[in-house]
Amino acid sequence: MKILFILLVPFIFLNAVSLPEIPAVVNSGVSLATQNILDDEIDEFDGEFAPLVPDPLSGYNRFMTNVNDALYRLIFKHIFVSYDALMPNIAQTGIENFFTNLKFPVRFVNNIFQAKFSYASDEIKAFVLNTTIGLGGFIDIAGKKGIKIHKEDFGQTLGHWGVGSGFHIVWPLVGHSNLRDSIGLGVDYFFTPSAYGDKIWAKKPMHDGFISFSLNSLAVVNKSAKDPYLYENLTKGVLDLYPFLRDAYEQRRRAQIKE
Repeated sequence: MKILFILLVPFIFLNAVSLPEIPAVVNSGVSLATQNILDDEIDEFDGEFAPLVPDPLSGYNRFMTNVNDALYRLIFKHIFVSYDALMPNIAQTGIENFFTNLKFPVRFVNNIFQAKFSYASDEIKAFVLNTTIGLGGFIDIAGKKGIKIHKEDFGQTLGHWGVGSGFHIVWPLVGHSNLRDSIGLGVDYFFTPSAYGDKIWAKKPMHDGFISFSLNSLAVVNKSAKDPYLYENLTKGVLDLYPFLRDAYEQRRRAQIKE
């Protein structure tokens, strides 16, 4: 079980980072929310020419994309589907709210780094409301009051200040990224409270990081289980998987940086 948790954490970034979020939960077929996203993705590809992506590792990247794709279809999709079937929707929503609230430091720091001070102020308001009245973040009180969270990460911060994406790279289990965003993930890790789960919650130091891995695994499985068929539907009928996912990732990151 411990090994499974360790494997789950990085792999699901393939969905958590590369694919758009949706509010629907389905058990089979294509949900309306999923179909709308697929339509939006198609419109985006039709309406915007994708500039060339530096890709000196294309041979390795293509191979690793196929490996990650096989692992998803053979193993992880079934975990997401089973989790979705067993976990009530209200519980999934509460867990997602909790981990969204927990990542307040990442969003707050990166909004400050980008001089988006009004967004940083919103983050403080949302964190205080959700942590207190929202019972530790399980209830999104701030959202009900119209206070939005503003998702920013260090990769976006670097892009905001003109740092290029660098070459594209597909990490084992982690999925699609680039040099800039890979550095960004490493920096954001140090601002993520769940990374320090062992030091905060363990009675004795646990050098293997089991509690932190468990927390992060729950977060990403819960998030991916919102629509366990999203990745499969998005890639259905794609003739050449690697360039499709590579260009989709890079286009989405450019759009996030421009926000």
